[in-house]
Amino acid sequence: RKANELGAVLVQFAISKAGRATACEVIESSGSASLDEGSCAIVLARGRLLASLDGEGRPQTATGKLRMRWQITE
Repeated sequence: RKANELGAVLVQFAISKAGRATACEVIESSGSASLDEGSCAIVLARGRLLASLDGEGRPQTATGKLRMRWQITE
């Protein structure tokens, strides 16, 4: 990421039965490739969520969305 960049990125990601983010795509770009790519990289590296449960309480896959706002000053 470069200094003096700002923008908002909306990403959509897959959530495994274990609660890990397993795939990510940008659905609204910030206009900056580095911010967009960085957003997905963070979601995939750090995404730990509670797995969705079916009617019988068993984990199932799901999807989520997250808007990240960036303001990099240095």
